[in-house]
Amino acid sequence: LSSSPSRKGVPRKCKGKKLRLNRSKHHKITFELRGVSVDLVAFPPDSGETQSSVDIRVHDFEIFDHVPTSTWRKFATYMQDAGERETGTSMIHIEILNVKPIPELAASEIVLKATVLPLRLHVDQDALDFITRFFEFKDDSAPVHTSPGDVPFLQRVEVNSIQVKLDFKPKRVDYAG
Repeated sequence: LSSSPSRKGVPRKCKGKKLRLNRSKHHKITFELRGVSVDLVAFPPDSGETQSSVDIRVHDFEIFDHVPTSTWRKFATYMQDAGERETGTSMIHIEILNVKPIPELAASEIVLKATVLPLRLHVDQDALDFITRFFEFKDDSAPVHTSPGDVPFLQRVEVNSIQVKLDFKPKRVDYAG
């Protein structure tokens, strides 16, 4: 018989090195929104199905790429090839209605409509990897609310067609995949 200790109670060690999560001194990606306008209308109770309305307009929207290994500096911008923009049009227009189709129920529903002008994307693999990692990050120390009442119900989502022109510069190619 061998007298090796049981490994059931021993916590597993992470083989990778621990991430140092600190605020960077330099921006990697910059989201620039100019001419942001928001109109909010809250309707009085018992005035109908619509409880509130939010209208968001962004006149200009650009994403700048500051990742040192990237070859392009603008990740996303208005597509000039689509022609001159109509004066006064917003690059992004989002309309959100908070409706309550059944007055007896406490829950409300959301109707969302989005319009985006033509986009020109210059996507570098390194910048795409950074954005993906950034938006996938989950802080394990932050409390998570899992009650179903907190999650809004989307009754309808309309996204008008978006003309997109994409240039992609891959750094790694998985030929086996």
